[in-house]
Amino acid sequence: MPSTAIRSQILHIVAAVSVVIGTYRPSIEANPSRQEMPLVYMVDAQTGITSYFEWAIVATALSVIAFSLLSDNRTGRGVLSIVAAGIATFGCYLTLRGSLVGFDAAFIPTWAWYLSLLGGVLLLVLGLSDLGLRARRWAASETGT
Repeated sequence: MPSTAIRSQILHIVAAVSVVIGTYRPSIEANPSRQEMPLVYMVDAQTGITSYFEWAIVATALSVIAFSLLSDNRTGRGVLSIVAAGIATFGCYLTLRGSLVGFDAAFIPTWAWYLSLLGGVLLLVLGLSDLGLRARRWAASETGT
């Protein structure tokens, strides 16, 4: 197995694990620079996997890990990585959609939110890389070069 394949597997695993950790940890916290805080219950401020959407994020991230370790199919791994990236980054977007959550609001994103976003972006780049390399090999084999 070439070293680039091992490096790719390690990067897929690191990205997927960062998404899982970021999903499990609280994604928002109270803004310490604000004087008054609204007395509301925010689901994203608790630890744990609390919704079906979060279970979908964890399941696709774990699927990326399993697929990276058990298969050499770059196309399948690329598609699965892009799906996991889309779900993770959409989850980060959904966290910020409320009026009480934002970068200068009553609740701000924590390090776990940034970790999930970073893992999602890394999965997107790795997935596109897998699909791009596969497309180039296919195009080269069709032209006979």
